[in-house]
Amino acid sequence: SLFDGKWVILDEDDEFAVVFEARDASKAVTEIKWSPNGQIIAIGSRDTNIYLYKKDNGVVPRFSIVSIFEQHNSQITSLDFSADSKCIRSNCDAKELYFFSTEEATCDIAPSRIRDLAWETQTCTLSWAVHGVWPRQNDGTDIAALDCNLKSNDGSYIIAVGDNFGRLKLFNFPCLSPCSLSKSYHGHSGLVSGVKWIGTGSHLVSCGRKDQAIMVWKHSVDDVAVVNNEYDVSSDEAKNEERVGAICVLDNEVTKHVRSQTAHLGATLSTDETSKSMARPWVTSIVEPSITKRQSEPNLENPKVKLELMHVHGFQSQCIKNALAYNQKGDLVFSAASLCVIQNRFYRGQMHYRQHKHQISCLTVSPTGRLAATGDFSLRPQIQIWDANTAVNIASLRKHHRRGVLNVDFSLDSKLLVSLGADDGHSLAVWYSATGEWHDWILRSQSNCGPETVFFTKFTVPRTDFAIVSGGISHLKFWTSHGPHLSPAKAVFNGKSKMTSMICGALLGYRFVTGSEEGSLFAWSGRSLEEVVAAHSKCISAMYSTRDQLVTGSDDGTVKLWSPDLEVISLYNLHEKLGLNISISCLFAASSICSRVTKILVGSLDSDIYEISASTGDVFLLHEGHGGCGEVWGLAMHPLESDLFATCGDDSSARVWSIKSRKLLQKRIMDRPLRSIIWSNDGKELIVGCGSPHKKESYHGSFIILEADTLKTKFEGRGSNYWVTDMKCSPNGETIAMATSENEIIIIENDIKRNYRVLTAIDKHNARINSIDFSVDSYVIQSSSNDYEHLYHGAEDGEQINLTSQLKMIEWKTYTCTYGWPVQGIWPKKANIGKDPEPTSAHRSTSETLLITGYTNGDIKLYNYPVLSKDSKFCSESGHIGHISKCRFSCDEKSLVTVGRRDRTMLVWRIVEA
Repeated sequence: SLFDGKWVILDEDDEFAVVFEARDASKAVTEIKWSPNGQIIAIGSRDTNIYLYKKDNGVVPRFSIVSIFEQHNSQITSLDFSADSKCIRSNCDAKELYFFSTEEATCDIAPSRIRDLAWETQTCTLSWAVHGVWPRQNDGTDIAALDCNLKSNDGSYIIAVGDNFGRLKLFNFPCLSPCSLSKSYHGHSGLVSGVKWIGTGSHLVSCGRKDQAIMVWKHSVDDVAVVNNEYDVSSDEAKNEERVGAICVLDNEVTKHVRSQTAHLGATLSTDETSKSMARPWVTSIVEPSITKRQSEPNLENPKVKLELMHVHGFQSQCIKNALAYNQKGDLVFSAASLCVIQNRFYRGQMHYRQHKHQISCLTVSPTGRLAATGDFSLRPQIQIWDANTAVNIASLRKHHRRGVLNVDFSLDSKLLVSLGADDGHSLAVWYSATGEWHDWILRSQSNCGPETVFFTKFTVPRTDFAIVSGGISHLKFWTSHGPHLSPAKAVFNGKSKMTSMICGALLGYRFVTGSEEGSLFAWSGRSLEEVVAAHSKCISAMYSTRDQLVTGSDDGTVKLWSPDLEVISLYNLHEKLGLNISISCLFAASSICSRVTKILVGSLDSDIYEISASTGDVFLLHEGHGGCGEVWGLAMHPLESDLFATCGDDSSARVWSIKSRKLLQKRIMDRPLRSIIWSNDGKELIVGCGSPHKKESYHGSFIILEADTLKTKFEGRGSNYWVTDMKCSPNGETIAMATSENEIIIIENDIKRNYRVLTAIDKHNARINSIDFSVDSYVIQSSSNDYEHLYHGAEDGEQINLTSQLKMIEWKTYTCTYGWPVQGIWPKKANIGKDPEPTSAHRSTSETLLITGYTNGDIKLYNYPVLSKDSKFCSESGHIGHISKCRFSCDEKSLVTVGRRDRTMLVWRIVEA
């Protein structure tokens, strides 16, 4: 052809007019590169030569040929310039790699000169940094195209390759081992002739030789370190094979999804939205006291006491499908926040598994009750195997899934574990331990369930064609294991029913049984439907089986016990027995030696755990907590009784708990959500503040006075139109200060006749008020708001106090504000603002020697009080997920209680000598 070997320069601004053209090659041009300095153009041709052109001086771009490299023995496939434009490397179809000097026009380059050379691009498929993209054995794969996003802003360098089978693969850069893991994508029907990253790597373009298709892929980074701009390819973590290959995905906005997902679950990946502001107005308003020397000099030493987790109140059944079980000893095993709890059924003593750092997402116990497996919600979740009797870690499996682990299940012999990921493709993995002790675990096989929502994965009948069953919205799949791969087969209904959503499943004898959203049971032989049984009036939400019996639970509040022939043995109606509207979220059963169910554990959406006696039908309440899908903000310690504390939440309940007996003493369900609670100074009354940030209602801003002994209403009033964030009683008992979400502090007067009226309103804040405190003489109120503002006001007239000299002698009855002179050291250093977690709650002990603080990441820290330096040492503990809404000392300073805002969990801590 007359055009073979011709190349042209086009003017983009002039409708791509030709401004220069040349033809020195005898065959078609196969590769072309412009040098980084813009002075050289290298042309690779099918005639096996590389032609080098240099730019002439002048306004019009003109190039003259200066060198021809003839060392290759086949057509040129790729070439790259060095960053200084002095060197070229090239590949050809004969799988040759050559290096050329653009200055000396020679290929005789010393290896020492090339070794540390920086390259402008990485498109050669044969070079040291990418030799790991080739398969270990010759399996017919030919890497036809390659590109690396060396211009990435976040340092997450990714190699994209296209091969002769139409596959697009992603590897970490550099890729030095053929064992390196990768991610594979399919779209082209034949050889991928080209791949190129756009700009800094936000998108990838690929083109196919035979299908003539051009595809644009979106690239999103989903590694935790990269999200936080901490990626370092030289770090040990980057080199660790447990990173599971490439740290990116295509067509997937991972970071956005995970942040929204984990925000709902309380697993915050960053600090509160308010931390985005660098302004700290409270710093300029703090007042150095002139009372005692102790309050003016910083104490940088560690506290002489430490914290021990004593008890957990709470059970998160709303976002976890499997979160409840019996262990080998018959104790309860359940999850709350980032903790797994083993609780004795009789005296309520607890042990805690605390190795997870994120929200527990699933839990299962082996058929023997000895082993437990748990997963969590995070960008890179981890499955952990631990002893269900002692809470001791046994093994931590490789971080295989993304976003979270939705389900785990042991096989009958406890040697296999199946896990389901929360990523877009719902990754499925089977783990194996030859001994069943799980010190020798391996990843045996893996696959993807697909984009459909998956509710469960379970092992089916052993030694049959199908090993695993997965089900979800409008699908049911039976999986066969083929070495490292899993192959799905769709369910066959045989005309007996239509496809419906499958919510749960269990193995019953030789058949697998699934529960549907309509309330029916489906019995399967292999993947063929045998029969359909109408079981419940609403969705079957939970299911558990022994060898010969099946237990089902439903949203209709009933639990049924079934025979192997799916005939009802017993019916337990919790609505009738408890008089409550209960929705069942999870089930577990204990059985005798002959596999007969003896007792049934039931978890409800109200965060309660019940036990049913299978023989008598009696129902016992074993554990309870704040339920619903809202938050818990209210916490107050009894001012005189160190054993008592009270909580309230969006589930409209006010509760009184005992620390020593480890149980709930009183509960009252209101007709409105509750956000704040305090005791009166004498402990005879409880005052609750009402409202929530959702739909505006008439009860927003209202408060209710309750008798502490009976929780009966003594008085109800309203001081605002907006929900209550915090409340305090004045030391003299004459007023109540009520902070609201509309930046106000309402002062409520309490007269001799116990009548309550609004005395004044303080409206100087510009954001939601978080906490307030009274001075010892009841004359001054300090308050902290969401915009880092700390203000002082008169408690009687509401006038703002601007003169700091008036505040130097002030003593505070309580100190719960996170701003101020005595708590300035609890905040991150200036260099770490926006990076380190920020305090959300604080409380000073009665003796004024200790300060407890809660943070946005769920940590709590115990300091010596006052905390005047950011270098002050502290005792730190964890367990909550996300914001700590309140933390409070008991009046005797022997224990303290913390409440998680979104995890709705109360943790009781014992204070002991360090």
